[in-house]
Amino acid sequence: MIRKFFALCICLMLLLGSGIMDTSTASAASSSTYIQRYKTNYPEYLKKDKAIADAFLTDYNNSESQALAARAIWYMENGYMIYGHYKYWDTGFIDCSNFVSLVYKDFGYKITSASKNYNQVGAKVAGVYSRKIKGSSKYELVGIENLRPGDIFTFWKEDSDGSGTHIGHVALYLGKINGKPTIIQTVSGRPTAIGITDDFSYWYGEHFAGARRVLDDASQYPGKTWKSSEPVIPAKYQLPPQNPVIMPESKFMAYAGINSTVAAADSQATSIEMSNNTSTASPVNNEKIIPVQSQPDDPVDNNTRHFTFTSTGYYHTTSCFTYLYTASSI
Repeated sequence: MIRKFFALCICLMLLLGSGIMDTSTASAASSSTYIQRYKTNYPEYLKKDKAIADAFLTDYNNSESQALAARAIWYMENGYMIYGHYKYWDTGFIDCSNFVSLVYKDFGYKITSASKNYNQVGAKVAGVYSRKIKGSSKYELVGIENLRPGDIFTFWKEDSDGSGTHIGHVALYLGKINGKPTIIQTVSGRPTAIGITDDFSYWYGEHFAGARRVLDDASQYPGKTWKSSEPVIPAKYQLPPQNPVIMPESKFMAYAGINSTVAAADSQATSIEMSNNTSTASPVNNEKIIPVQSQPDDPVDNNTRHFTFTSTGYYHTTSCFTYLYTASSI
């Protein structure tokens, strides 16, 4: 009997050991898979997403709304995000609603991180809707002239029981770029979890629910004083950075108003303390570069069937990322 008991214990120990080995192997495979996706999808990202991002930056005017949109692009290029329903700042995983709330939080705005509640965020932008193009299966957005950078797009999905619909996806509006309304969001087929979309012909047009506005009117112009915190660097990456992560230039971090050049000069970064639209500026360190750090084996992402991201040094004229990765399919 005692022999049987010891034999059983040994078997259990072997099984547990095998389980640990499998978990470790799966974790390593997960990180390797993300890196391969990055490399696979990077050429397409350079061709489309980065080109659109660069076009956006060409018209950057130091306003809060454009700075917020630029921060979303920074995360696309430097966040090395992976899609998943976790806390980005801890794990490197992110989903659509967490992404939008993260960008807004960097600028001091606290909004919901649950997509289903986004129809209550800010105020509805009037006159913006989608419609089916007559004689076609395609859709188009109407009322684009009413939109502003930083507006939040909401999209509906059917309830699981078929009883109705709910807000199931959200995105940030960048503006009308190259003649097209453009959003940034979690999306598939990108190096990481974030990508740019400028086509509302099909799903995005059919499922468009509306646009919401959090920023005030003054945020659209460079006359307003604003500041932002530094981008969030996660404690752990699922997709390790393939190159040093370059922090935003000073003009994307703060602005002291149209009559001041303190925060606009690339050579002099500033930190703005704001209270009731008054501000004082104090010098801070110039642009930071965070070196690449090796990462331990990461847990397997079980939420890869959704939207995804991209990465390059878009705040500079030359690309700072030479290796790419991709995301998963919707």
